[in-house]
Amino acid sequence: MDAEKSEQLFKQVNILRDSFYEDNKKNIIFKSEQKNKLADKVCDTFDLQQMIRYTTYIIPYSNKIYFTYPLFKTYGNTDNCDNLCKYMKHVLISSILESNETFELHINLKGFTVSACQRFFSAIKSLIDGNKVLTEKMTQMCIYFTPGVIDQIKNLLYAVVQHILPKVTFYNTSESDSAIDILHNFETK
Repeated sequence: MDAEKSEQLFKQVNILRDSFYEDNKKNIIFKSEQKNKLADKVCDTFDLQQMIRYTTYIIPYSNKIYFTYPLFKTYGNTDNCDNLCKYMKHVLISSILESNETFELHINLKGFTVSACQRFFSAIKSLIDGNKVLTEKMTQMCIYFTPGVIDQIKNLLYAVVQHILPKVTFYNTSESDSAIDILHNFETK
């Protein structure tokens, strides 16, 4: 199961992250450079394609794609965002649409911040902007662990996401764990 493998990989990456911060005191300011160094270390340690496969995957026996930002933020940078977007567009979405007319996108945004939105803006834009398949074939987008700063994030992304906002359902922190569990338990039916 991809969800289990994703969780295992996330635990391994967290061990590496903790070790990295033991050797390099966590910055209070100038965090971006340090986060990029950590992302480089994670990419040097783990296979990028495997990380992408476990960051975003199809929930078995469904038309649902799941993306977990908590894993992505450990290795995501401007150099590899494009790989992830291509994988989502050309592998996952295409695969679902071979046997389904529509798809849903489920996104775990735990830990997503305004600075993350700014850092990954071009990747988000690349995935959404001008993507007719996303506009026409996506029936629902669920955002789990909706950040408290979602209004600021929506303002930053408004030009890119305004056409899909009616399809978005936001889950707050207290609802997210159970909603994600229900989503993943679907694959055992």
